[in-house]
Amino acid sequence: MWRQACCRLETEVGSRYDACFGEVVPRRLSGNVLTLGAPNAFVRDHILERFGPLLEVAVGEAAARPMRVELELIPPTGGDDTAGPSPSAQGAAGFNPRYRFATFVIGAGNGLAHAAALKVAQEPGRSLNPLLLHGETGLGKTHLLQATARYAAELPASPSVRYVTAEGFLNGFVRSVSDRRAMPGFRDRYRGVDVLLLDDVQFFAGKERVQEELLHTFTALYERGCQVVLSSDRPPTELGTIDSSLRSRFEMGLVAEVERPDLATRVAILAKLAEAEEISIDPALLAFVAGRVTRNVRELQGALTRLAAHSSLMGRRLDIDLAHELLPDARETEVSIERVEEVVAARFGLPPGELRGRRRTTDVAYPRHLAMHLARELTGASLLSIGRHFGRDHSTVIYADRRVREQVRDDLEARDLVQELTERVQQRR
Repeated sequence: MWRQACCRLETEVGSRYDACFGEVVPRRLSGNVLTLGAPNAFVRDHILERFGPLLEVAVGEAAARPMRVELELIPPTGGDDTAGPSPSAQGAAGFNPRYRFATFVIGAGNGLAHAAALKVAQEPGRSLNPLLLHGETGLGKTHLLQATARYAAELPASPSVRYVTAEGFLNGFVRSVSDRRAMPGFRDRYRGVDVLLLDDVQFFAGKERVQEELLHTFTALYERGCQVVLSSDRPPTELGTIDSSLRSRFEMGLVAEVERPDLATRVAILAKLAEAEEISIDPALLAFVAGRVTRNVRELQGALTRLAAHSSLMGRRLDIDLAHELLPDARETEVSIERVEEVVAARFGLPPGELRGRRRTTDVAYPRHLAMHLARELTGASLLSIGRHFGRDHSTVIYADRRVREQVRDDLEARDLVQELTERVQQRR
């Protein structure tokens, strides 16, 4: 039930899903009350404040009856220096049960990343050290990291393995700074392992003190021949506010991109998801859905869940007619740079041509940065094409995109604004 609810939440929340629900786990089900565990009070309170009603709707749809959801605190499995399992005991604790190598669908866009992760899992520290996987959200980076951690932890030599999100590492570091007696334990927790897997390192952008701590941790592990595996939403060369010394270490081993899945891979992903959820679906319908949903694995999963839920709850046949109703044609909703410019300019009360002008005052520069970021996220246009449209070069587009990403990570209002603009851009006119 929780897995089905997560699919709905991923679809509704989008890029904010990992930060909000990535470490939430089901604890108890009693009648019509589902109790979830949150890693800390901040996550619990944020979910209740921002997504409480949506959470209960998602769980209710998955259960096919009205549900109440409660959240309680649990020790974070991968992100606390003072609590949680030891490296050797972490094993499968807190890992998504679907995240194994056997359940990962290999395609043209992720073959190198999969092969490298499997090699590292089989022979940690022997080669490809460090390994950094990068790509857009929802393409399987966390799947590969957790599969690597699980596989390595089960090797006959029983190496100590630690998987942690960047946010979890930062939270533990901050607590240790506030209580100096905890710092030795924090450092032992991450420097004393044989394999360290760190998810979403772009989260460290602009945070100098934790970058310095990570640099020393990385150096200590590397000099001992221990394996480091990292993930990021962009390549090291685009992590502009990460210290150059740390970036250079990220590039010492293998940097592998996880790209958007092609049509054949999307069909295979849908087939595997349907099999796991025991959904009987015609191969022709799988191909139709794969043709409509093109961005990432999460959207594929959300589309399949939406179809299955409507079929089950509304008594409809699971067929192409239903898919036509529920899944918009990507070609009908194709986003252009002009559409992005129009929406952003209207939101800030500016004439569209203003974003292409030379003014650099904040009231124009900030909307221009947002438009460049959204153009890069929502259109298939190249950096050169986006820059040319706004009268700038490609380096300006990279800078604007990076600035907005940093704001989205660190500022809830900026995150909501980008989400609002994204929804407006994608609305049919």
